[in-house]
Amino acid sequence: MAEEYLAPAERIRSRIAALDAALADLGTEQWALVQDADLLETAQATERVNRGLYAVQVVQTNQLERRGTAGKHGCTSTAVLLRQVCRVSAGVGG
Repeated sequence: MAEEYLAPAERIRSRIAALDAALADLGTEQWALVQDADLLETAQATERVNRGLYAVQVVQTNQLERRGTAGKHGCTSTAVLLRQVCRVSAGVGG
């Protein structure tokens, strides 16, 4: 099935799975063999991706907040909900 025919949630899951697979591959690369200039270039690209992922997290968090999802799950705030479902510490989760 072509991606454009997938429901939004399925399309998003598919893209996240592709990112996850790409990250796993990057973790096994031979970074020690990369030249300095290339390493700096990839560091810049990695930072762009990191900022893009953060922007996606902000959109997700805003949607959860607008929908009152935390209360529906018995949590006092979106930050508490995300700490629980994403298994992050209080300092990281907001």
